[in-house]
Amino acid sequence: MVVVYDYWLTNDGPGNDRLKSKKMITACPINIPHIPCNYIGLISLFSMQNFNMKHFTIFLLCMSCFSLFLAAQNPTAEYHFNMGSTYDETGNENTLLTNGNTSAADDKDGSAGRAILLNQSYLYHENSEFLNMDEGITVSGWFNMLSFNGEWTPLINKWLGTEGSYYLGINPDNQTVRWNGFYDNIQDTEPMPINRWVHYAATYDGKVLNLYRDGNLVNSKPAEGELQSNTVPFSIGAQSNSAVPNYNGYVDEVYVYSSALSAEEIMALKDKTYQALQLDLVFLNMDMEKIQLASAEENLMTAHLFNNGLDPITSFDIAWDNGNTTGVLEIDNISLDPYETYLIEENLQLKLEVGDITTVNAEVMNVNGGDDEVLTNNSGNDQVAAYYFLPNRKVVIEEGTGTWCGWCPRGAVALDLLQENYPDEFIGIAVHNGDIMTVDEYDSGIGFVGFPSCHVDRTLLGTGISPAAAEFYVEERLSLANIPSASVSEEIIYDHETRTVTIEAKVVPALALSGDYRLSFVITEDEVAGTLSQYNQANFYAGGIAGVMGGYEVLPNPVPAADMIYNHVARAVIGGVRGEEGSLPTDMNYGEEYAYSTSYMIPEELDLRNLHIVAMLLDGSTQQILNADSKSLDLTGVSVEDHIEDLAVRLFPNPTNSTSQLTLQLKKATEVSVKISNLNGQVLATKAYGLLNGAQILPINASNDWNGIYLVTIQLDDQQIVKKLQIQN
Repeated sequence: MVVVYDYWLTNDGPGNDRLKSKKMITACPINIPHIPCNYIGLISLFSMQNFNMKHFTIFLLCMSCFSLFLAAQNPTAEYHFNMGSTYDETGNENTLLTNGNTSAADDKDGSAGRAILLNQSYLYHENSEFLNMDEGITVSGWFNMLSFNGEWTPLINKWLGTEGSYYLGINPDNQTVRWNGFYDNIQDTEPMPINRWVHYAATYDGKVLNLYRDGNLVNSKPAEGELQSNTVPFSIGAQSNSAVPNYNGYVDEVYVYSSALSAEEIMALKDKTYQALQLDLVFLNMDMEKIQLASAEENLMTAHLFNNGLDPITSFDIAWDNGNTTGVLEIDNISLDPYETYLIEENLQLKLEVGDITTVNAEVMNVNGGDDEVLTNNSGNDQVAAYYFLPNRKVVIEEGTGTWCGWCPRGAVALDLLQENYPDEFIGIAVHNGDIMTVDEYDSGIGFVGFPSCHVDRTLLGTGISPAAAEFYVEERLSLANIPSASVSEEIIYDHETRTVTIEAKVVPALALSGDYRLSFVITEDEVAGTLSQYNQANFYAGGIAGVMGGYEVLPNPVPAADMIYNHVARAVIGGVRGEEGSLPTDMNYGEEYAYSTSYMIPEELDLRNLHIVAMLLDGSTQQILNADSKSLDLTGVSVEDHIEDLAVRLFPNPTNSTSQLTLQLKKATEVSVKISNLNGQVLATKAYGLLNGAQILPINASNDWNGIYLVTIQLDDQQIVKKLQIQN
């Protein structure tokens, strides 16, 4: 005999019934499943001897009442915006982020704080797989638009141009709501109203597009094809692929389903009233430092909790474990108001061993001294890997470029800016294609199909490059989640008589490694220039038509060779693009040093002062760059001419409208100062830099009222070099 209960169920819409209370009434030898219901009712199930035909008839009637809603799946995302909160009620971790200022607002029924106001702001979730709908979809929500700016105005979307997916928003041609699913679209028959709440819903099942206003079907059209997944954010109030906040107004009750709801279900969704929970503490997320020292005595856990109920929360416990150790954190004497977030930063003692990859689980308990109403959203987890030490990373960006490529100046600007901003954490390699600086082995082996594009540590392949994007890539790779599994260093010995460089690379694993690991070496050169026309650089930024790009906007198309300097140029690959097979053992213990030596004869045409030797540790199976190092040649004691050639002192860009860069290659510590004067000899600016040595990049900032030809005098100890700088304002 099993226990049988009376169930009270609430009307929360399709697939969202909530169990309110229960009591045992008798026992029964059968198992009765919990069945969703869409009305408030009392179902009494009796023991088998009392379960007669009358009860069976009532049971069938109840089942027919349910049948309309059984087909509806639970929503993939559900937002009620109580007090401006963007929490996803489904527990699918689709809680939205905000861009710009948002605020709580009255909803359609006048209830205070139950909607959200978007004004020059929008909501988004970064590329949630839950919101990539390949088969079918329903999106719906309440909207009250306060003004219309005449632009494409998204309501709910994950649209990426020709890659498709879905878009519910306003067409500026006629102010009507448009629904794009797949590549086809339909529109409402009336303009979207101003300053009035209206409910819109849209569905697509792979065969038909449907658009509903206030629960009524207003347009429908056959359209066959699959929705396309993409990597742009899910957005409310802005285009997913441009992030322009065009919607100005209120939003409430947004739902996303991974199936096409029926007309009856859409009407029920429109009429649905959200019933707020009284006590619900949600474990939003948990963040451990992904890689930590095994010797650490304490391990920091950061977590965000959210009060999704009406009662203030004054205390709770968090029980945690990682398989090795357990503990309980007692949080009390707090005052967490409804729809507010609480930050926890507590140290745990995980007792990690080198090589451990452990999952830390945490669960909220004893909320205000007891259970809260929803137990399925009370837990979180995160993984931690234990290292012997934490190696520093140098991020390698290999850029595909060419002098024939008019957009490639943006890649050159990006690499130069990264070198300036991350001198100890970044290594740039310009892999030329189809021009005089091409290294065929590298160009053919690296696999670029578009220009400019780049590989980031060969983990992100063939992606676009620009100054902003490249900085994002580097920051991402330098994050604590991407600490490399080994350190790489190198010693460089140069033989001036034979122009031979001997490279000894040293690898120290931070945890035991087993597999195909290899070393590859690249020779790069800065300050590459030439007088031949093959050194001209195509420049689609000329004239500023394509915007500002590091000074290229004031240079012609093409930029003549006399005004071009190429940095980070790949000159040779040692050990092959895919690394030297057998250069490292298959099994490497953590903390031990593994060395490998190789040599290379430097051609006469390469400038020794501008060379760098890049050592890269590769995973032979994936070709990912695990870590790298870069060293220039130590030319101490090498006989080099005492004077500084003009080639070693360059101004770029030239002409410019704001800032030019003075690049110097100094063989020894030198007193450096710079003076700018006009052609009449009037000194306009001076700056003393003191003692400098090696490669230097000094900014030359032009005043807004300068225009014409100016003289830049570079004083190097007792030697002067004068350069002409053209400023165009």
